[in-house]
Amino acid sequence: MIMRAEIDSSVLREFRAIARNHFPREAYAFLFGKQLRNGRIRVVACYEPDLYYHSETTVRVPLESCQGAQARADEKGLQIVGDIHSHPRQFEHWNGYTGERSPSEDDLIAGTLGLAGICVVSEQRDGRLRTSIQFFGQTQPLRWHVVPARKKKS
Repeated sequence: MIMRAEIDSSVLREFRAIARNHFPREAYAFLFGKQLRNGRIRVVACYEPDLYYHSETTVRVPLESCQGAQARADEKGLQIVGDIHSHPRQFEHWNGYTGERSPSEDDLIAGTLGLAGICVVSEQRDGRLRTSIQFFGQTQPLRWHVVPARKKKS
């Protein structure tokens, strides 16, 4: 059971950019990292698959994309420790409710990778996009914190 997660700041920046780029459709990425001791994990990268179905309300990732993500993680000496996807909210439909940071019933059924992230992308009145991220482990909000991104080895 995941008790605590350390998330590199670069992972959050990268996924926020992915989510904004796909707005108003949902976006998806695998989370790569390592299992540490005492139920902790460290997330060091996210990987958006080349192929997945995504609409304004749904994300579906085909098996070949999962296999490709596993191969990419293996190449980097990492594990798939979870996933993250966005919940886009267009201004005309957004009523200020922040509950969308919680996993939906579909998210709970599909979320079998351990750590699950939800990134709410809310369109503001002036058209700017605002993001808010929450992570869950076993469907419960998780204690997590951002750590400085590690420099990549040449």
